[in-house]
Amino acid sequence: GFDSSHRNDESATFGRALISPVTGTVVFVVDGVDDNDGQKSFPRRSPNEAAQHPRWFYGNHIVLDAGGGVFVLLAHLKKGSVVVARGAAVQAGDPIAQAGNSGNTMLPHVHIQVMDGADPAHPSVSGIPALFRDYVEITTGGEKTERETIFRRLAAGDPPDGAIVLTPDAPRRAP
Repeated sequence: GFDSSHRNDESATFGRALISPVTGTVVFVVDGVDDNDGQKSFPRRSPNEAAQHPRWFYGNHIVLDAGGGVFVLLAHLKKGSVVVARGAAVQAGDPIAQAGNSGNTMLPHVHIQVMDGADPAHPSVSGIPALFRDYVEITTGGEKTERETIFRRLAAGDPPDGAIVLTPDAPRRAP
């Protein structure tokens, strides 16, 4: 029903458990931003407002310090779902939140960004390549009537934009 309603509770993504992708320390947490729902509450901000509050784009989010100058941002999390606090140590695979639809987004998803600083809104912080290990990558291509879906299990890589990434043992929901 999500294709027609665009309601969070009909999405296969909204509310899915999110695990820490790295071992590290929680350095920043925001959890109190309402989720957008049904594409009716999509927030619009003027460029001036966005410049004054640059972290608004991420909605509810967590920043992890993975060590060695590498930080991982997980954004657009479900309101009230974050289960870690600033300063907490996390292991790769620990539950940390749920996928949501908060911030500058119209559809439930999780934005993952690897960067060289803790503040994703700071002008000196740059993105760096991500390396995913032991994952399933789902991509699609082609035209509407002849779309192709490709499932690949990979030992390591950097998934392309728009790919769905799952752990190999992730439970699958029925469509």
